[in-house]
Amino acid sequence: MHGPSVLVAGRQRRKTYLIAFLDDATRVVPAAAFALAENTRAFLPVLKQALLRRGYCERLYVDNGANYRSRHLGLVCAKLGIALIHARPYRPQGKGKIERFFRTLRAQLLTRLSPQDTASLEALNRRLWGWVEGEYHHSPHRGLDGLTPLERWAQTAQQVRFPEPELDLDALFLFEAIRKVAKDRTVSLNGTLYEVDAALIGERPLDTALVLTTSRELRLLRSDEPVDFDGRYYRLNVEPEWTDPAEYYERQRRFPPDAVDLDAGGVEHL
Repeated sequence: MHGPSVLVAGRQRRKTYLIAFLDDATRVVPAAAFALAENTRAFLPVLKQALLRRGYCERLYVDNGANYRSRHLGLVCAKLGIALIHARPYRPQGKGKIERFFRTLRAQLLTRLSPQDTASLEALNRRLWGWVEGEYHHSPHRGLDGLTPLERWAQTAQQVRFPEPELDLDALFLFEAIRKVAKDRTVSLNGTLYEVDAALIGERPLDTALVLTTSRELRLLRSDEPVDFDGRYYRLNVEPEWTDPAEYYERQRRFPPDAVDLDAGGVEHL
């Protein structure tokens, strides 16, 4: 759903998109959030919050768009034992309940937003969640025979299964991106250069790849073994001393890779 525009970094206004989950049986909203993009990277954190707040679902029914057919979303659902179901194209009947929720949200929330509510994305999401928990969940619903979503939820709460304490959800929801290690022992992600251990530069550097799972963690992967990690981990120093590009390249000129101390700067061995 398209949302209002918000100020980003206090400078410019950007359009938002609402990502929301609705429990079919109780009409409870496990999680909802406005985001600046409508893609898998914005979708998965909201799914994670839904699992933490209201437990597992047996089936996840999503739109048929490309954003919901990503390989990563499929892997996350498979690991969690959730059946991922896509709506049939040109069949809006299958999305009637969530569309009805969106209509209620437009009428009861978006029409009442103040300038303070759209001063930032965080402010908008605080207002959204305040409305969900404070108003929507406590309003009688015709589809629930006059019960509120929370009242219906309470009738079935004993059947809810939450993630096991030993399950590392953070690791399960990490994003992965493969990067080659350059001869100057750097990798680039989203326009940012990261310096890694010089030991990663071998005789055949093209055979060495890195899978970046967060902005701070790199997992070493052999390019000829694309599905098998070798168990070696490197943690990046995201804010090294040479943050200025000119200073960084001057460092590279003065200290070429062959002369770099393997234990100096940029990498913390785990």
